[in-house]
Amino acid sequence: MRQALRYALIFLVSLALFSAFFILPMVGESSGYLVASPSSPLSESSSVVVHLTEEDFAAHPALHDLVVEGKKVRRPTAFSFLPPPGDDWSAIVLSRDEEQALWWTYMFVQEENDTHVSVFLEYAGTYCRLAPSQG
Repeated sequence: MRQALRYALIFLVSLALFSAFFILPMVGESSGYLVASPSSPLSESSSVVVHLTEEDFAAHPALHDLVVEGKKVRRPTAFSFLPPPGDDWSAIVLSRDEEQALWWTYMFVQEENDTHVSVFLEYAGTYCRLAPSQG
């Protein structure tokens, strides 16, 4: 009886540690990836066009992989240490800060009246939008 209780206790402690290290961190983090989807800017004033430069790519290397290379860039998760799943994936894994920087500079901008405006990116005559995806 004591032996069975000991094994049960070891199992419960192991389960709790597994949950603490792998499952709980995923609850508060994003998952999936970002992609750059070809898109034309809206003719109305409810969007902003950002003309990308080499300075943008230097400041945010993930932008190069997204816009120029057409690769998917992984968002932060507890399993970010795993290798990319295929050739169409970037080796870059965004940090939370980098994801927020891309989100509020290259996906949306906030106007003075607290409305959010979509951003269209232009590079070498081609337009696209960054979009999050689950997967």
